[in-house]
Amino acid sequence: VTPTPTVVVPAPGPLARSTVRSVVRASLTPIAACYRSELPHQPRLEGTTTVSFVITTSGEVESAIGSGFDGTIDLCVANVISGLTFPAASVKTEVTYPFRFAPGAVAIGNGNVNVN
Repeated sequence: VTPTPTVVVPAPGPLARSTVRSVVRASLTPIAACYRSELPHQPRLEGTTTVSFVITTSGEVESAIGSGFDGTIDLCVANVISGLTFPAASVKTEVTYPFRFAPGAVAIGNGNVNVN
């Protein structure tokens, strides 16, 4: 018996916001660790890191840049995002994603998804 090959067909257009959000939500533990690692040095630290990233058609993160908050946290969160893998799509997907940090809480926004 010859096995039937599996063919992965990319989603038409960019990834849906809900798809991006699902993958990002699955990485909240390491993202929160970025923030918690700085709390001993700055116990009242709170703010929003915004990560802009590009997802290739194969689902790899091509680039990720964090900004708007603490430089160490911005870089750490961008590095976590850089390591994520998303489903394939027929075009690159540009994303801008906010992460809100406060003592005792980490929240993520909906993110903006654009076609490249």
